[in-house]
Amino acid sequence: MGARHLFFLTGILLSVGMLCGSIYLANFENQRIEAVRVQRGADAARVLSLQASAVLSALDDSAELLAAANLAGATPVASSSESRKKLLQWKSLSLLDQDQRVLRSSEPLARDTYIDLKNLGFMRPLSDILAPGKPLLVGGTYLIPFARLVRVGSDRILMLAMLDPAVFFSGLDRGEESALSYTALLDSDGDVLGASDDKDRLIGQHYSVGVMLTQLLRDTSHPHDRHGRFNMESPMASDSSLVSYQFLPKFPITAIAVQSAAPVNTVTALIRLAWAGGTIAVVMLIFSLFLWRFMRQRADVESQLHSAREAADNANSSRGEFLSTMSHEIRTPMNAIIGMAGLIRTTQLDAQQDSFAKGIEDSAQALMHIVDDVLDFSKIDAGKLKIEALELDLLAIVEASVDVLATRAYEKGLRLSSYVDPRVPALLRGDPGRLRQVLLNLLGNAIKFTSAGEVSIQVQLVGEVPGHCRIHVQVSDTGIGINKQTQEKLFMPFSQADGSVTRKYGGTGLGLSICKRLIGLMDGEIGVESEYGSGSTFWFELSLPIIQSGPSPEYMAGELLLIAPDDEATRALRRYAEVRGITVHRALTLEQGRQLLHRLASNVMAVVDTAMPDFSLPVFTQIRREWHAVNTWLLLTKDEDMREDIGAQVNVPLLSLPIKRSVFYRALSGNATSLGSDAAMVQGSARSAGAVFEKADSDVLILLVEDNPMNQKVAIHQLQLLGYEADVAADGQEALVMLERNSYAAVLMDCQMPGMDGFEATRRIRAREHTSGKHIPIIAMTANAMTGDRERCLEAGMDDYLSKPILRDRLDDTLSKYVCRNASNILSAVRSSSAVSPAPGGAQEILDMTRLLELFDDDRGAMQAMLAFFITNTRPLLVELKAAVATDDFAAAIDLLHRLIGSCSNLGAAQMTVLANEGDAAARLQDGDRLRQLGNALIQAFQILEQRTNEMKETI
Repeated sequence: MGARHLFFLTGILLSVGMLCGSIYLANFENQRIEAVRVQRGADAARVLSLQASAVLSALDDSAELLAAANLAGATPVASSSESRKKLLQWKSLSLLDQDQRVLRSSEPLARDTYIDLKNLGFMRPLSDILAPGKPLLVGGTYLIPFARLVRVGSDRILMLAMLDPAVFFSGLDRGEESALSYTALLDSDGDVLGASDDKDRLIGQHYSVGVMLTQLLRDTSHPHDRHGRFNMESPMASDSSLVSYQFLPKFPITAIAVQSAAPVNTVTALIRLAWAGGTIAVVMLIFSLFLWRFMRQRADVESQLHSAREAADNANSSRGEFLSTMSHEIRTPMNAIIGMAGLIRTTQLDAQQDSFAKGIEDSAQALMHIVDDVLDFSKIDAGKLKIEALELDLLAIVEASVDVLATRAYEKGLRLSSYVDPRVPALLRGDPGRLRQVLLNLLGNAIKFTSAGEVSIQVQLVGEVPGHCRIHVQVSDTGIGINKQTQEKLFMPFSQADGSVTRKYGGTGLGLSICKRLIGLMDGEIGVESEYGSGSTFWFELSLPIIQSGPSPEYMAGELLLIAPDDEATRALRRYAEVRGITVHRALTLEQGRQLLHRLASNVMAVVDTAMPDFSLPVFTQIRREWHAVNTWLLLTKDEDMREDIGAQVNVPLLSLPIKRSVFYRALSGNATSLGSDAAMVQGSARSAGAVFEKADSDVLILLVEDNPMNQKVAIHQLQLLGYEADVAADGQEALVMLERNSYAAVLMDCQMPGMDGFEATRRIRAREHTSGKHIPIIAMTANAMTGDRERCLEAGMDDYLSKPILRDRLDDTLSKYVCRNASNILSAVRSSSAVSPAPGGAQEILDMTRLLELFDDDRGAMQAMLAFFITNTRPLLVELKAAVATDDFAAAIDLLHRLIGSCSNLGAAQMTVLANEGDAAARLQDGDRLRQLGNALIQAFQILEQRTNEMKETI
């Protein structure tokens, strides 16, 4: 019973509420209709006033011109005013003198005819404001006379015009739904000048509204009330009317709009609304029951969703913390494993031991790649991975990515090549790191799943608009291929072709999923084309902003005989050559090449691939003696080892796969003799450094703060190989004590340690520096690799960030930014880089051979002369610099260093350029100790460069 009473009471309350609401709605609707009527009436009055003002203003503006023209004896009024007459639709126009006698007229009135203006309704003296008279019935049509006084110089002329009142109302809409009866124009006496109603009886009649409007106009307490409305009993309407009025701003005329009241039967409307309200109340009662049930169910669902969302948030947070912790816990021992395996391989090992050490190193690197994939996938999945917008060189990124994987391809006997369309702009804007990650992943997969044949990467420009270009990148292989069913799930997380692929090749199945998401974040597309057993082609397309377009290809006329297999590597060489205007002839064997050569002209360039089936060194040596038409020979080898073996037996420029575009062009242009000289230069640099710096200063001291004993050993060995000495602190507190006792060039700080961690130690070091005024570089070493770790380190006051495992090259690059090594450090770095790789990077620390070759186009004589000139002019500058540094003459030091920076950078003295720039910064900070250290290192680097130049002189 209680529930039924409650529902019944609810129904009654709802019914009463609906009835009250109905009454309210009726009143609200009545007010809305009234507001609409008022607004429409006001709009009608305003529109009429605007149209009347426009017509009268046109007539008023032309009065003085017409008067002046007629006084000057110009064209008669009738003809000169023809265009005005068409516009204003006036019936006649006359000019009168002060005695009201006709001067000129558009009507057939004799000159000097007297016109009594009072008979036309002008009871007041005329002024320079156009005023209306009383409407006149002429020929069955009412006309309104308008007159005004016109001053032309000292003369005073009266202008009189007769106007059809219909011109004021043409085009006006009465608006049926507004219940508009009519609109009218009244003069200042309240007489009707014209009306929109077709009953001419209204014109000329006195309208009682006019008196009220006149009173309002004269009421000084409302000077700005130029419009309004009121209700009144109208003698020209059958009921009460709503009158809206609008004064013309310039003329003594008022526009009005009259609307009938049109009363509504309110009682009938309320009864209908009551029935409607009752019906709606019943419906609302039923609806409320269903709504109550629905809301209860919705509340239960929302509660469940809220609980599920909290659980998901907690899971995401826990997952992030778990990944961060696991990243640290995995990277810390892996850093030791990779570092120690690398150090073992630098010792004297037999072949089996080296193979075991390499297996440890490769397996550890593979595990690190898996960890990195999981972390990247987690970042993307959480929406925390951001795409940078940086300057990128697509050619350099592609060729560097190919170089990284060249060893893996060689070990599997694969031919690896790259081709970048020369039309691709030189500099684009994007994320070079993530683009390199995608390329390495696709290339790595191609090499992994290809047992024989080739792997190639091609970059094509497929579209370009001002400021942007569309790039198509594809990685092709001759591997196992992928069937159609597998392709559909290939880019899904943790997906591979089948279980046997995982067992045979390993991996997590995350690589392609990460690639797809990265390309998606860069607003690109990615896909695959493959058939099982026929290889695969993975491709992606990106639209990237253009920063700098590439230079136009340099034209190189000539013919090239390309004797090589028909694969992507040689096709890339052919396309590169054809872009430069070179005619390319293909041959698949040496015998075919011999036959082609007989039909070619002299001065032919020949590229011979050692992978040809009939290639052998004796045969090649013989054909070199026989083929006199060839003036440039190039041998193409599959790897560096083969290049070294053949290079020791034949005196021919050698190119090894993968070939960089710039290297190939240098070879074609005749600069191939310098292609293999950089490694020798590195060795020469190390020998000269050893002779010159036997008396160098002691090594730079680094403070290593690390609690893990194994990581301590790895880091110390790496620092020693780079030419640094190191002290070790086991935690932050010990590091603070050692910093008080000794002077260090930099601090390598582990972040997570027992006791005082790296963050707290850094904050205390920076607090001390506020009073001492000094600053020591602090570089974080952490196994954390999650988003925000780098920012946390920098916020704590650290200068830079290294993620474990710490690779020697990255450690060297980072320390070089903050620590100026003396001569013995430079020697160690040269020896270290020479031992690790024969690439020219180490030599470029002292002298950039690429820069010199670009400057002198392989003219060794000119190069040697310029280097000698540089040495002659630089030696006295260094003497002056040493004296300025000794006396703390910072202004002189800045001037000398500025001159050194210009000459060193232009000539390619890279090491001296860096040291001079750092010295300039120290001089501007007036850091005397730092400046003396840099000055000493600068002099030592100059001595290495001088020794290097002397060795080069002996080889010319």
